[in-house]
Amino acid sequence: MALFSFDLPAVWPVDSNPILERAWIAGYENVPVPVRRRFDDRTLALLREENESGSLSLPWPVRGETRIIATSTLRVRPEPYLLAVELARGCVNRARNLLFALQSAEIPLPPFLHADLKDISRAFGRAVLAADPSIRDAHAVVVIEAASLLADRMTGALTEYRLDARLKQKKPLATLLGCRLSEPLAPDESEEYARCFNAVRIVPNWKRIEKDEANFNWSQLDPLIRWANVAGLSISMGPLADLSGDNIPDWILPSAGDFPNLAAFFCDFVGTLVSRYRDQCRHWELFSGFNQADALGLGEDDRLRLAERLLETAKEIDPQAHWTFGLQQPWGDYRVDPNLRYAPFAFADALLRTGLEVSALELDLTPGAGPRGGLPRDPLDVLQLLEMFEPLNCPFDITFSAPLAGNSQTALATVETLIAAPSVRALYWDAWSDRQTHGAPPGASLYPASVDHPALGWFREARAKWLR
Repeated sequence: MALFSFDLPAVWPVDSNPILERAWIAGYENVPVPVRRRFDDRTLALLREENESGSLSLPWPVRGETRIIATSTLRVRPEPYLLAVELARGCVNRARNLLFALQSAEIPLPPFLHADLKDISRAFGRAVLAADPSIRDAHAVVVIEAASLLADRMTGALTEYRLDARLKQKKPLATLLGCRLSEPLAPDESEEYARCFNAVRIVPNWKRIEKDEANFNWSQLDPLIRWANVAGLSISMGPLADLSGDNIPDWILPSAGDFPNLAAFFCDFVGTLVSRYRDQCRHWELFSGFNQADALGLGEDDRLRLAERLLETAKEIDPQAHWTFGLQQPWGDYRVDPNLRYAPFAFADALLRTGLEVSALELDLTPGAGPRGGLPRDPLDVLQLLEMFEPLNCPFDITFSAPLAGNSQTALATVETLIAAPSVRALYWDAWSDRQTHGAPPGASLYPASVDHPALGWFREARAKWLR
């Protein structure tokens, strides 16, 4: 058993309970591990089963938005750590490591970044040496803010360098940029969409399509497919099977836990859908959420088996199509549940080792509540996630959204970082409008453009500058 305890700041920047309730210890490859958590006004204690070191991560307010920040690796010890100081130390080390990596790769950086890092390091020293706890914690909070801003600026410099290098090699870029749609669009929406995007991800909702067994309703998908073809958009469809949202027909629920029956139902639906649209759609996301959604009484090994069955079924119908599968909460947020053994990378690796042939791996980066949404991350977190999955040798399709009302800078910087990444094949914003719910809580929508939806013009300009 390993106990990590922390002395809490006397003054918090916001309400502390939502922060402490979501604190966790991360182990190997920064994946959360199950912990028992307790806290009061003075102390946070986290107990993990393995007597091993780890780092503490939690959501923290940074410049008006919530981010995940982390300590450096902490050894197990009886004395409590100082929470604000250790979080500041983690942010400074993260910025130092990034600066060293960029220098080693000979990425040109503005000179002021080096000076900023020195200033932040001095401020951290003042936090560590302060005798008064309130002054110490105040210095630590300033360091967290400054180090996070510095990491953003360095990530932005890397993004700019990558975009320039890729555009010099090939302009426009072949990256696909689109939204997830499940409802037909009005004419004014259609025109605006086609100005902003070169692709579309059509999301079938099984619960709507087959409300009663063997009685299929294609009234929403058919017009979407026709419109996308007329608009000249690159079409993909999926996920065809999704265990994380409210899209499983009610008539299936009595078969929960019955793998043979469930596999037959899923394969029949997937086979019917692919047969209907195989001549109009060549790219499919076969399934998503199998790594973390414990739905219908299917354990992790059953979900792996179901994934294999679905791909076999789909390939028999259309051997030439391009298939992807999706991971939700790819940072492994769900691993705080001790009943879920597979980290996202391990789940994907287990599937690929069975001989599963796919053209891309889809990562759902959408933050939010519920089984699908994860915790909010910054652009550097996203870059490091792509690096973690690169050993699988798959291009990436990305589903993403983030808060846009007010300050949309981080969200759009993340989109730009993903477009600049050579390993990203396609990027789909989760919600075009509030009407496009996909059977799950809607993400931050783009349309119509307004004070609350300010990002649509940015996407229009991004397509014109960089994409086909």
